[in-house]
Amino acid sequence: MGRPETPRSSQAGLPRPYDVEMIRDFLDHLLLEVRHQYQEYWQRARDPDSQRQADPQLTRQLATYEQKYASRLVEWHAVDPRGASPEEVRRAVQVLSVRLARRRREQLRHLEALGELFDEALACVLVSRGSSPGKVIRPVSKRRAVKILQADDTR
Repeated sequence: MGRPETPRSSQAGLPRPYDVEMIRDFLDHLLLEVRHQYQEYWQRARDPDSQRQADPQLTRQLATYEQKYASRLVEWHAVDPRGASPEEVRRAVQVLSVRLARRRREQLRHLEALGELFDEALACVLVSRGSSPGKVIRPVSKRRAVKILQADDTR
C-alpha cells in the first residue's frame, strides 16, 4: 500500500492547472518568513538578551499567511540551556544567531533574485489557461531589439 494518489486532472479528463493564488501565497509567505527570521536572528546576534522582535508590520503580514494556511515554512533553532552556565548559553545563542542570520540573508538574496522568474512563470500559467499547453511567447519590439543589440556584451 503506497501513498494515496492525488488527482492530476479535472473531472473532464483535462489537465488541472496550477493554483496560481496558492503558489503566489506560498512564495510570498516563504519570503516573509525568511526575512522575519533574518531580522530576529540578527537582533539576537547583536544582543542575545534582547526581547525586541522583528519589524511589527512584517510580523503582521506573516501572521496573515500563518492564519490563512495554518503553517510555518522554515525551522526555528534554539539553544538547549541544560547543563550550561548562563554565560555559555548567552554566547551559544549569539554564535548560533550570527550563523543563522547569515544563512537566512543568503537565502533571502536568492529568493529575491528569483522573484522575477517566479512572476514570469506564474504569468505563463495564467496565459496558458484555457489554451493548449505550449510556449508562451512575448514578442520583442524592433526598438527593444535594437537596445538589446546595442547593449550586447557577448562580443
